Amino acid sequence: MKNIKYIYILLLLPSLVFTQELSLSIEQCRVSAKENWPSFKKLSYQQENRDLVDKTLNKNYLPKITLSGSASYQSEVVVFPEIGIPGMSGFFPTFPNDNYRADINLTQVIYDGGTTKNIKNLQNASITLEESKIEIENYNLMEQINSLYLNILLLEENYKILIVTKEEIEANSEIIESAYKNGMVLKTELNKIYSEKINLEKQILNSETSKLNLIESLSTLTGLDITINTAFKTPGENSSNSRMLPQLKSFEAQASLNQASLDKDFRNRFPKLSLFANGGYGRPGYNFMNTDLHSYGIVGVNFSWNVIDWGIYGKQKEKTEVTKKIIEASREAFNKQNESEITKLNNDRGNISDQIKMDKKLIEIKVEVKDMSWSQFKNGSIKSNDYLKDFNNLKRSKQSLEVNKIKLIQIDLAIEHLKGVEY
Repeated sequence: MKNIKYIYILLLLPSLVFTQELSLSIEQCRVSAKENWPSFKKLSYQQENRDLVDKTLNKNYLPKITLSGSASYQSEVVVFPEIGIPGMSGFFPTFPNDNYRADINLTQVIYDGGTTKNIKNLQNASITLEESKIEIENYNLMEQINSLYLNILLLEENYKILIVTKEEIEANSEIIESAYKNGMVLKTELNKIYSEKINLEKQILNSETSKLNLIESLSTLTGLDITINTAFKTPGENSSNSRMLPQLKSFEAQASLNQASLDKDFRNRFPKLSLFANGGYGRPGYNFMNTDLHSYGIVGVNFSWNVIDWGIYGKQKEKTEVTKKIIEASREAFNKQNESEITKLNNDRGNISDQIKMDKKLIEIKVEVKDMSWSQFKNGSIKSNDYLKDFNNLKRSKQSLEVNKIKLIQIDLAIEHLKGVEY
């Protein structure tokens, strides 16, 4: 007998496992989005790009070697006249019409005035700006996840209220049906109760469809397998660390890029020094009198300095200052707008908190009113319209309470988002 019992439990176990609901939190959604959403992968690619820029520009300090070669045939060459001096016959060589040469050239930078370093700074500043744009995109994605998640919670709470309300109206309809059969109420009164039941079923259907649409959107953003049966946990107090807003980091990156561009222009005015060497084999070499195939070479130092730039750098500096003022003005406008939004949300938070207190008091009162209306309706003292009015007033108060609870969480998350939070 015990064996049969164990076998039954084993057979039942898979169905128990698969009917369990997946429990999901808003933190899990965020973590999964960071792992699966493509824009989060861009940051690692940008780091690869930064490493490649450094490695590429560092090669400017290495010697540069080039190979070159040529073969030519001239239709005419320089011919020296014979000098009629004893012993000077054949003094001038006869130049060949065909010439050949193979050269190797080497150049080594000794001092570039800091140009390479500033180009590297400029490129890295540009990458940092791109990274800040990606961070803004990712930060906004987290806000979208917050909104989707909390709207799902909102629909869930509304759904629960609708289900409880529907169950109550169904129980009431059975009582009214019995009263109708006994000739105590008219058919029209019973039909009004039926209509209210159908109206609640429509609201439940709309709520389920809306929730499904939100779930599909959240599943796409997070990469999680979320279903209609997933249990969504209500967010508690946020334990994430604060951080600088990515928009402010973007302003800093713009300022850094602006300054790096000016530094590059400044360094272009510095003197530059390099070593060069050239060696080859062929004819003619550096001694054009030597018409034999032979080796030759030269070493030396190159020096250049743009002494006068006719005020170009001064104008670039003025342009940089103007751009700096534009960036600062944009930053100030953003901060003021952000502070204004936070102030508004704090005001809304106080308002919602007061509404929650009032909703709770209203529900207590409206429960008594609804119960009294139901009792009067059963006794025939009032019509179904009067009862349904009190019934729906209670339902709306319950919905208002749950909506405001979720709104309070939404406002808290929105304030944290505007202040800067590490997701």
